[in-house]
Amino acid sequence: MDGHFAQHEPDHSGDRISAAQRFELATLRESGNIRIDPRVLIRAALRVAAAILSLTALLAIGLTATAHAAGADSERPGLYFDSPLTTRSQAPTIVADYDIRVDGPVARVSLKQRFLNPNSNWVEGVYLFPLPEGAALDAMSVEVNGRHITGRIAERAEATRQYEAAKSDGKAAARLDQQRPNMFTMHVANIPPGGDIAIDIAYWQIAPFADGAFELRTPLVVGPRYIPGEALSAATEPASFATRDVPDAASVTAPVRLDGTGNPVRLTATLNTGFDLDDVRTPYHSATITQDGERTRVTLEGDAVPADRDFVMVWKPKAGAEPTAGLFTETVGDQTYMLLMLTPPSLEKAAAAPARDIVFIIDTSGSMHGDSIFQAKTALIGGLERLQEGDRFNIVRFSDTTSRLWSESRDATPRNLAAAVDWISGLDAAGGTEMLPALSLAFASRKPDTERLSQIVLLTDGDIGNEADLFGLIRQNLGDTRLFTVGIGSAPNGFFMRRAARFGRGAHLFIGQTSDVAEKLAQLFDKLDSAVLTDVVVQWPQSDVEMLPRQIPDLYLGEPLLITARIPSATLSGRLAVTGALGGSLWHGGVDLTAGAEAPGIARLWARAKIETIMDAAGHDDSTARRDVLPLALKHGLQTRYTSFIAVDETPIRPEDETLETRKTPGNLPKGWTRPDTAPGSDIQRASAATAIPIRLDGPGISLPRTATSSGLYLALGLLLVLTGLALLGLRIRSGRRTGALS
Repeated sequence: MDGHFAQHEPDHSGDRISAAQRFELATLRESGNIRIDPRVLIRAALRVAAAILSLTALLAIGLTATAHAAGADSERPGLYFDSPLTTRSQAPTIVADYDIRVDGPVARVSLKQRFLNPNSNWVEGVYLFPLPEGAALDAMSVEVNGRHITGRIAERAEATRQYEAAKSDGKAAARLDQQRPNMFTMHVANIPPGGDIAIDIAYWQIAPFADGAFELRTPLVVGPRYIPGEALSAATEPASFATRDVPDAASVTAPVRLDGTGNPVRLTATLNTGFDLDDVRTPYHSATITQDGERTRVTLEGDAVPADRDFVMVWKPKAGAEPTAGLFTETVGDQTYMLLMLTPPSLEKAAAAPARDIVFIIDTSGSMHGDSIFQAKTALIGGLERLQEGDRFNIVRFSDTTSRLWSESRDATPRNLAAAVDWISGLDAAGGTEMLPALSLAFASRKPDTERLSQIVLLTDGDIGNEADLFGLIRQNLGDTRLFTVGIGSAPNGFFMRRAARFGRGAHLFIGQTSDVAEKLAQLFDKLDSAVLTDVVVQWPQSDVEMLPRQIPDLYLGEPLLITARIPSATLSGRLAVTGALGGSLWHGGVDLTAGAEAPGIARLWARAKIETIMDAAGHDDSTARRDVLPLALKHGLQTRYTSFIAVDETPIRPEDETLETRKTPGNLPKGWTRPDTAPGSDIQRASAATAIPIRLDGPGISLPRTATSSGLYLALGLLLVLTGLALLGLRIRSGRRTGALS
């Protein structure tokens, strides 16, 4: 026996019977001089039955593995689902091509998604995917069998009705729904066996200018969202994810690929900035960057990359070419739409920042496992190192439970800071993302203190489904506090991070990898320490202007003033003036309204900003929001919560005798995520009912459907159960013979 196994073999010598004892016992039994206790026989029978059942289970596993191996020649590598129609069904996959064109600060993004059906049956694909939260999505089309069908915007209920009718009639159709401002669902009906359907969508996006550089973030993956609250259903189906807090949970929950493969992405970007560039980089992807005259072309290296992290592109103007003001206009009908970007030049870091009472909140939920928790802990310790004498601080950590370092904030002394670092070092990521109690605790921890700035810094990936409840909490409890958000990981929830910071009158930033921590922390604390431009007033020469945002927020170091507006073209003239308070002094700037550069997409970006304003003001009042948003969205052809794009090919392609299966197309886990052994209620475990486990099989080609059941397996199970019954009966007969109790 191998020595390793010998060391670990359990010693049951106390229960063993020697060879001599066995011989003596056999002799006694043959002579009939021993009576067997029926209880002993019952125990023995139970042991025999347990052994046979164990053997049954092992045989079942073996037969299942054999069946899978046998099918390896007919199934290709991929992700498979159990199906009532076929024994196994491979999930549809997505191939995505992004084409980005940037003119000034405005980006036009075209996205082609090809839905591939590797099965021998007709399939409906359902795919949850991300878009930038401020994107103005205004176009969709479908390509099937060489035909191009242009989609149109419609009220969501009507689009759903048309789609379901087309699906039932065997027509190729696609429907695009918004689930969150940064989460969308594509439904594609009647994808033929071994075929594909291509969907084209397009949207407008603003590339913000901050800290001396432009940055365009293109999300490529939706991280699994934690769904808090009491379940509305006791079922185990994905639809049962709905809770009282998140009734639409099923719409924001999708299967995930745990092997990190699938859904490849190709991306090309063209920059036409109008000024000389000092630097262009893609910090999280390898890319080829070439210069063609005044244009810069960026292409992801390789044929394709996995959709497992946000694509970020940063470009920096040469010294002296930094824009201090930019005005872009678009005329539609009798209205002129404007995008104004004004950079205050003198937002300097304060020489002596006032003392602060700062509460750090760190997310230690299961979704932060892996790289994210390391980044968050590194950032948190770095933040503590930036505290000054006179500051107070505390730390709140949360998963599905919440705790804090101390019951109240303490002075930033070397002893307290060392204790905090020890406490942080012991933190690990597991459990669910119950963020609401953590924010409530942070707000409750504040002390009235007019001499200190009250600040909260939230470090999280933001992968939660109850954003609306959190926004409401921030608004109700903020007071004089400022909330700053730090997005952690490769694919943070930008919608939540940006809007939480806006409601919290703070700022936000993203840390995509550990090497970013030092630079991003410096930016954060520069904002925490900097003089803030407050009481910003925008004066228009016209009275009939609709400006967004209606109330200008405070501006921090390096942040530009970004305004969209609509003005009747007939009144367009004069100069716009902007004033604000900066460190006790008056700051002012302005721009000539007639000097704007023509740029397409501004009208739809204004409409999108107005829709966001309406939604923010409405809160949980869905009827009011719908009443105000719907006509605006239909007029500008925009995708919203209340409108959907619908495209239908009027020529049926699926035969009437063919059945249609619905399959959710799985996305990838964000880069850096792992699947740890987490506590019940964790992010990954919450999604387990919708998680498809990848099964890798070595064989080319598309699998043919196998028939309903594994008959050989069932026959074997039946045979073993018969043997079990016979063994029990034999033991009872022997017991009756020895004891005379057989009746």
